Amino acid sequence: MINGSIVLTAHRRPTYLRESLESWRKVRGVEDWRFYVFLEPTDRTEKMYEVLNDFDDIIDGVVLNEEKLGVLKNPHKAMSQSFESSADFTVLAEEDIVVTSDVLEYFTWTAETLRDDKKILAALGWSDHLYENDAQFSEVQTLEWFNPLIWGTWRDRWDEVLSPTWDFDYSWDGWD
Repeated sequence: MINGSIVLTAHRRPTYLRESLESWRKVRGVEDWRFYVFLEPTDRTEKMYEVLNDFDDIIDGVVLNEEKLGVLKNPHKAMSQSFESSADFTVLAEEDIVVTSDVLEYFTWTAETLRDDKKILAALGWSDHLYENDAQFSEVQTLEWFNPLIWGTWRDRWDEVLSPTWDFDYSWDGWD
């Protein structure tokens, strides 16, 4: 079984956060993954905590950043802390992404099946290329392409490729 972690970055949209977490609550196998929320401090932090408290059955912890890190730094912090706390594979989600009930079955399969294929940098949970290539939703394709909506990667890819080359200032158009 994969030692998996889900990290969800959140800012100041409690309505989206609730909708996203309601979808995560329906995910088969969510209880087998550690689930952390990395929350930015804003004028809506209290409202965000009100939502988060309703989902303590699936959330293992909330990290409130001391200062606003933004869309470039908060995901890096979340991924780094997940791997530092022993995850072998981490999924990065956002407060406005609704997932299907089988999303972790897919990520578990990719994490285990593609673990040793070093040509694969990340597993993407969403792709608009499905429509272009006439693929079925049950197909997995390998593409030289990235979509940041929901994705996961392995500790070695994080340590060796992604973390060292992460764009913190849009000098390369952002990490995504």
